[in-house]
Amino acid sequence: MRTTSIAATMVSGNSESMVRDAVMSVVNYVDRVVLIDTGINDSTERIVREVAGIKLHVLKRPWDNDFAGMRNTALPQAEAIGCQWALTINTDERMLWGDVTPEKLRLTIAADPLARAYMVMTQDNSYAKERLIRVPTSLFWQGRTHETIIGAGVNERPELYGVSFWELAKNPEQIKIKLERDLVILREEIVGKPNVSRWWYYLGQTLSSLGQHAGAIEVFDRSASVRDWAELFAWACYSSAKSLSELKRFREAVDRCGIGLAIDPKSPELAWMAGWCEYQQGQWNDAIAWSLMSLAIGHAEGAAVANDRIGFRNLLGWYEGPLDVLRYSLRKVGRDAEANEYETRCQSAKLQSKRKCHLHPKVSS
Repeated sequence: MRTTSIAATMVSGNSESMVRDAVMSVVNYVDRVVLIDTGINDSTERIVREVAGIKLHVLKRPWDNDFAGMRNTALPQAEAIGCQWALTINTDERMLWGDVTPEKLRLTIAADPLARAYMVMTQDNSYAKERLIRVPTSLFWQGRTHETIIGAGVNERPELYGVSFWELAKNPEQIKIKLERDLVILREEIVGKPNVSRWWYYLGQTLSSLGQHAGAIEVFDRSASVRDWAELFAWACYSSAKSLSELKRFREAVDRCGIGLAIDPKSPELAWMAGWCEYQQGQWNDAIAWSLMSLAIGHAEGAAVANDRIGFRNLLGWYEGPLDVLRYSLRKVGRDAEANEYETRCQSAKLQSKRKCHLHPKVSS
């Protein structure tokens, strides 16, 4: 166990309303807790100390609007206090360990000598996030917002099975503050790094969340044009199609879905979205064809080809979404017996999706 000591690292400003549960979700699994104090002047540090006790180590660094920079500060700090792994936890996140005990966690992460970072899935299975990083490391966080770890190969960042996390829901005011902050940062990022598709994508996501769909479409299309990562290219096309559908530009949305599938055919969401858009236009037979395609590559009844994707997923497209479009489209063309069959299969797929998501009751901090 000497080679598997773990430091939880947390970047925090004033977070007294939420920090306790975050620390409680990890404190029994780690040897140290590193709190990066970005300007705390409420009771956040006191609360963390109450939970972490002698495990706590505080490092002060003024906030500079750079999440990656803050996280990169935490990694050598974990090494400096004698740990071999750094576990990232945000103040609004909670780790869910399932049947994984602290001992089992250490045995698991020590068992793979190639692993440099372990990915942990969200509880709703919507994306995975770098969570445990071996230190010392040449890996580094990149991105002032929507930061990600750079430098690990596919075989060096396995998923940590049996473990997940979830994030507290933000209220409308918190969402607005986050989106407006991200908007400023991402506009600066695309000026300095115009050929990095992820910054264009996240700018599009921010604009879409602000209801600025016309601008989002233009930016998503720019993200797709870079073509430096097939999965992100396909998801940019999907996101562009979503914004186009919000503007009721359904034919253009179908075109985007086709383009995305041509680059990355392992995207059941794209075929599902195309089918839904065809249904909105009254093109029932085309809606059926697209939905059958989504079903064939999806998870409810198909080949589950998207299973190895790192992120960017909508489980509706994997499970009940295409079945839902099918049952309504089949009724429109008078194929009621088939529609009834797909309605039953749709309900079964919903149950599969819920089991996949490991849904839990809401917990307030």
